[in-house]
Formats: sequence, structure tokens, C-alpha cells
Amino acid sequence: MHHSIAVINQENGVGLTLEITRHCPAPGTNSDRFGHCIKFISSENSVDISPNAVLLSTVEGSDVQPWPPSPPLQDYSIEQRNDKTLLLAVGMAGRSHWSASIAADLKNHCLEFDMACRIKSPPEFIGTTYNLSRSCQIEQISQHQIAISANSQSVNLTIDPAVGNAVFNRDGDDQISIVAECPTFEKESTIRWNYRLDI
Repeated sequence: MHHSIAVINQENGVGLTLEITRHCPAPGTNSDRFGHCIKFISSENSVDISPNAVLLSTVEGSDVQPWPPSPPLQDYSIEQRNDKTLLLAVGMAGRSHWSASIAADLKNHCLEFDMACRIKSPPEFIGTTYNLSRSCQIEQISQHQIAISANSQSVNLTIDPAVGNAVFNRDGDDQISIVAECPTFEKESTIRWNYRLDI
């Protein structure tokens, strides 16, 4: 099964595609979920600008982790709504349920991520973790925005602080996480975090 959504900036002919990938787990564990990678594309032929055009790829957990490094998405669908192509996904790990609404906004030339987790026990980690390609360079613009550059192209990754009060977390030079704030657990609740990639 293979699907993708894409957005193109017609002014410069450069775009982004989000490609659903089957998670390849460690030996002895099961592949029960999908990850995604984000690539640069060209409007001329809608293929990668270069063989190394992958910017980001999700870090997935195993099927025995209750709090994986990225949402454990197991089912998804794609639909069109006006100027947006939506990828809708759900999944479960431990006792918690995750959901994702990822929109390719054709009008504003961006990928929008609306993520959520319904928790029933104290969380250890909630967020999205990405591997960075070797060619990527990161520049911190503000507390909630970074610029990611590769192959002479650049995108801005911006967290919406009004939803989930998420923050960036760097793990060396090859990983970055968008970490949702986890308040003291008192009862079952939903934690959300939003971010977007602008081309």
C-alpha cells in the first residue's frame, strides 16, 4: 500500500510531498504501522529533485512500546476538500489512541499537521520524531520555528504554540522532535500538537 500527498509552489516550481511508508521494525517485532517521509519535488515532472531529496522521515517505535517516538498510525485514508488534500490516520499503542489529520494546503503552499493522542494513563512521551537527512542543515529562527535546508532549497517548520504548547527537541545532528506538553495526569484526556511545513 502506498500513498502520498503533495503541495507545489507555482512561483518557483518547487514543492513538498509526504509519502506514506511501511515501517520496517527491528528483528523480533511486528510491523503494524505506517510512517511517513517528506521530500522535495519539482513541478516539472513531480519527481524528486535529486536522489537525496528526502528531508525528514519519522522515527517509529515497536509494537510493544506504549509511548512510541511518533504516533503509531495503523490505518489511513486520503480525501479532497476544496483547496486541501487530507490524509486522515488513526492508530493505537498500549491503552492510548492516536489520530492525525495532515493537509496539503495548495493555496498556502504548506503541509499542515494536526496530531492528537487520547491518554488513559500517565504518558512518558507524546510527539513526533523525525530523522534528518544527512544533507539537511538546521537554523533556529525562533522558539517555535526552524529553517531546514537541503539541496539549495529551504522549508520552515513551525509549531503552533496555541495548540498543545509543543516545543522542539534536538537529539544530536540527525533527529528532531516536536514534543507535546504533557500536564500532570489526573484523568483520561486528549493531548494535541500542531505544526506545519511551508515551502
